[in-house]
Amino acid sequence: MKTAICYSRSKHTRGYQVVSLETGRVLAQFGSGPQEKAKAERAQLERECPKALALADRIARKYPELKARALLGAQLYALGHVRRNGAEGRYDVRSQSKPGVTYQVNVQLGSCTCPDWENSLLGMDRAAPWCGNGPKCKHLLACYMAQMLDS
Repeated sequence: MKTAICYSRSKHTRGYQVVSLETGRVLAQFGSGPQEKAKAERAQLERECPKALALADRIARKYPELKARALLGAQLYALGHVRRNGAEGRYDVRSQSKPGVTYQVNVQLGSCTCPDWENSLLGMDRAAPWCGNGPKCKHLLACYMAQMLDS
């Protein structure tokens, strides 16, 4: 990525900023709430990988329950966290929050080894929503995006 999202605590500009990593210039400025962070993430994706953002928006329109995870999947894709692992329809996806952790995704089976996907099979709260034939976590959505955008 050529940009980063930073949080400014300065007296004059409190909130999220999309910053160029090359120049240090602030490219976009947002407020300080959780919705403002989501706006900053969308602005960053619009600059970095507009096709992934457009695909996330298409998924969200068709399946509103996947809106948040589709955006997170687009971020994973844009960050380069999605890698084919050699087998057809199989991917390794690096975790955004746990350094060194990689989840295995099988697109053909619609499965992932992440806790979000596995918890949905157990019927637990705060798990990936079921959509179509099974749960859809951000890692699985990121792999769907990779299949569509890299082919």
